[in-house]
Amino acid sequence: MRTPNISRGYSLVELIVAVGIFSMTTLIVTSVYLALVNLDRQARATNQLAANLDFAMESMVRNIRTGRDYECPPPNCNLTFTDSEDVLTHYRENSDGTIGICTGDDALNCTDENALPLTDPQITVEDLRFYVPDDEYQPRVVIVAEGTMETNLGEEIRFSIQSSAAQRVLEL
Repeated sequence: MRTPNISRGYSLVELIVAVGIFSMTTLIVTSVYLALVNLDRQARATNQLAANLDFAMESMVRNIRTGRDYECPPPNCNLTFTDSEDVLTHYRENSDGTIGICTGDDALNCTDENALPLTDPQITVEDLRFYVPDDEYQPRVVIVAEGTMETNLGEEIRFSIQSSAAQRVLEL
């Protein structure tokens, strides 16, 4: 006797269950991937702003190290000094929250209008202080900046940064 040839396959219920499991897995993986992309964007935006603030601080420190005749008159103590090329330089906190620089004749009357911003507008410096201790042997300046950075995604990050620069006069 011959057995009938029965073809084996999947039933409709098995196919529906398989497609449902595949769809759920795809949905979970896609949502995790999109969350990681969003976190990467936030990290990149934050790193870009931090790099801009770091560049501004390092630029100020470099100029201060090679400068001389540091003055920081009260009450706001914006720093004025002569740089390595004998140009009068003035650093200040602008009213829009950026760190500004005036050089040459503008340094004597440095205002928001003539100060060039060193920091990105998304960086808001709420407090910029310079300390110039009396030290004839090794003149130095301490810079303290506090404020917030607002990323492109609307996230606000607080920062507090301090740096110091000791005068390095070239003796040739």
